[in-house]
Amino acid sequence: MTRRIVVGVPCHRDEPGIVRTVASLAESAERLADPVRIVVCINGADPGDGAAAAALRDNPGLAIVRLLDEASKPAAWTALRDEPGDVHVFADADITVNKWALPALVDGLDERDVVATAAKQQHEGEGVVAHVAAVPHRLAWGGLLGTLYAAKTEALPVEMPLDVLLDDAWLFAQLGGAGRVAQAPLAIATVQLPTRWRDLWRQRVRAEAGKQQLTSMGLPLAAPPKETTSIYRTLVAYPPREWPFVAALAGIKFFAARRARKGYGEWKLATSTKQ
Repeated sequence: MTRRIVVGVPCHRDEPGIVRTVASLAESAERLADPVRIVVCINGADPGDGAAAAALRDNPGLAIVRLLDEASKPAAWTALRDEPGDVHVFADADITVNKWALPALVDGLDERDVVATAAKQQHEGEGVVAHVAAVPHRLAWGGLLGTLYAAKTEALPVEMPLDVLLDDAWLFAQLGGAGRVAQAPLAIATVQLPTRWRDLWRQRVRAEAGKQQLTSMGLPLAAPPKETTSIYRTLVAYPPREWPFVAALAGIKFFAARRARKGYGEWKLATSTKQ
């Protein structure tokens, strides 16, 4: 049976890497047997005048472009969800994917009780900050990593609330009642790690605020890796040379959680290509 596949990319108006992202998605889409449409939803004030729209105009034919005059990733997600299709793939606007990413994600949906599939992450970044940021990614996290994932359209919520901070964790909680979320090991999304302390701090505050928000909504979070359930298990999971970076991240997360508790509802990420 032929499936209509939509690859949706929420994209901030000033995202500089959108062409690279869409080009890698298009290369992977060539390996799909089903018809596929790549749709980029550029959002923000005057989205047609930003760097993302200009870059896509200079590279015509890469993707269908939708413009949303609102700086909101949840709003862009909902607009892309409305695109007609049987399978929706969502990708961040600042990643690259391997050639078999989309076939691996789509084929994984054929497994029993699976309603969504998530790609593995590969990380790039140099320097101390990137090394600290990479610490949690060395463990096997479950749930739905929002960088790159696919879902059966019928299982997706009709819309995403505009105030959601952790869209992937929120979606994982929504999909839990419909079926399983499976990992697709052959699908790999390459992500750039933050290389400045300011960016890492803002990333962690948003993550902690998002977790507090979901808890207040009564929504479940994905179970953390067992290595994070005690200091002893954490230290055993990393070689001694990594312990300073583990300690640095633990300190950042502690103070980020305190900052987030001052009011997650007011927390906004001022600059993000993922908005």
